[in-house]
Amino acid sequence: MDTTKQKAKEFLQNFIKEINEQDNRCTATPYFYVIRTANWVSSYNEGEGDRVVLCGCEGFEYFAETEEELFGKFIEGSKDEYPEIKKMDEFELKDFLEEKEYSIYWEKKEWKEECCFFTETEANEHLRLNDYHYSKDAHIYVKHFWRAPMVKKFFESVAILCDIEHKNH
Repeated sequence: MDTTKQKAKEFLQNFIKEINEQDNRCTATPYFYVIRTANWVSSYNEGEGDRVVLCGCEGFEYFAETEEELFGKFIEGSKDEYPEIKKMDEFELKDFLEEKEYSIYWEKKEWKEECCFFTETEANEHLRLNDYHYSKDAHIYVKHFWRAPMVKKFFESVAILCDIEHKNH
């Protein structure tokens, strides 16, 4: 066997071996890994969402789970610039923010799945090297090639051709 074919066979043997040995997280074969990253989208209804946002023309943003917490963060961060806000109740503060043309809106977190990897090692390495493309809570997630018998047959065939066992988890 020429060296190119031998190298290809060795690569495939190691590849299938890695797939056999990795944690499938109780997912049936064939499976693959994706990067799940948070994607924040505006909620159309006030008070509905995972977080409330306050942003201003000056480029600042505050995030919180409740309006009360949000107003507290804003007051704490702006008390030197606007000392009068410390004495305002919620309604006065909302009027003040509207007057300054600051925006308050709710957002909800939606998970977005990106990329496709056959090995967890490769998925983790991609996320480590490219974390700046993803949210802070991005993580690896396992998915199943549901009703994809040709993908399953492909992995089984590669294993047979490379004289290695392919485990069906």
